[in-house]
Amino acid sequence: MGSVQYLRERRKCVEKELANVRNFEVFTLNYLPAHPIERPEMDQITRAILKYERSGIPTNIFIFGSRGCGKTMTLKHMERLFNQDPGDAKLLYVSARGNNTSFKMLAYLLNASPRGVSMSELFERFRKAYPTRTVIIIDEIDFISEKDPHREILYLMSRAPENYTLILLANNPKFADELDSMTRSSLAPIPLHFPNYDAVQIEAILRQRAETGLNRYPAPLLKEIAALITSKTNSDVRVAIKTLYYAATERYCNVQESFENAQRDLIDDLICDLNYNNIIVLKAILRSKEKLVKEVFKEYLKLCVDKHEKAFGYTRWYHNLSYLQSIGLVLLVSTKIGKTYTNRIDPLFEEALLKGAYEEKIGSRRGGKSTQPGPLFIPPESLLKSNIT
Repeated sequence: MGSVQYLRERRKCVEKELANVRNFEVFTLNYLPAHPIERPEMDQITRAILKYERSGIPTNIFIFGSRGCGKTMTLKHMERLFNQDPGDAKLLYVSARGNNTSFKMLAYLLNASPRGVSMSELFERFRKAYPTRTVIIIDEIDFISEKDPHREILYLMSRAPENYTLILLANNPKFADELDSMTRSSLAPIPLHFPNYDAVQIEAILRQRAETGLNRYPAPLLKEIAALITSKTNSDVRVAIKTLYYAATERYCNVQESFENAQRDLIDDLICDLNYNNIIVLKAILRSKEKLVKEVFKEYLKLCVDKHEKAFGYTRWYHNLSYLQSIGLVLLVSTKIGKTYTNRIDPLFEEALLKGAYEEKIGSRRGGKSTQPGPLFIPPESLLKSNIT
């Protein structure tokens, strides 16, 4: 078979495999349904915005929850609703993933180039552009860069005489606690937790996608995927949607293989987005034999020594561990050891997926060369004396 003939035959096979898909957009992670599955948290946020719209008194909200629990979709849906039926408040949306500094966020919101202007000048432009009641939704705020340690946008917005309202979305539940005292005091965010979807909700979401995107589907398939997602992940609906797509289009793929393929796709992206210290945490988990928290923390400290990196104290390290669980990379399982309970850390990723990111990020910080530890280095002995529970 010639090259052209081979391509034509492969194209026919793929077209046949994809024939059951009516709308491919439904299976992209950016797809926003016309009528998403409603959550009780949506009503709380709507009421807060409507009160602000009427009174002009801001209520800043900090929304947190595991990756794939519907935070972004809910807020984007609300932005669409308020823009379809505009009142006295304008809703703006920006993601800190693609605009990871205060400067970049303001430039994005203004649709302007930030070159040649200072932060204060850019903020004055924003105030002139939005002099009335405005709600700024900042998604994935925990992706804000270490180069912007003071999170200036939060301080400026919360102190502006226009009384802007901020809605912050994060996977990390400790993000608000890590703000400096002045920003936290002026922002005074009200915490709102988005619980993970349960199996019934995930099945309903999959049914909605299947009815919109597929010509036909077996109903038991949706229940099987929903059960798998709730038992094997942090109920990450994104993995569920990708699993459904693979199950509906891959010729020789069963549900388990579809799930593994979907999880691999998403975890690869997650690991690449992590900072170098969280990469070291994941490496320590894989190096640990029993994978109990104390043992993993000691492995983490050893790695920091080897790589001449500043180590987290135990409390901050555990916060980062909780963050890694919230984005679906690890699972903390309560385990009885003797007469006491501790947490075992189960990795939800393959070692091969971590290897490339580890070599790239850790190597790039030191150029792959061994150096003497700098003045910020913390020896493990001092950290191990801290209170580890």
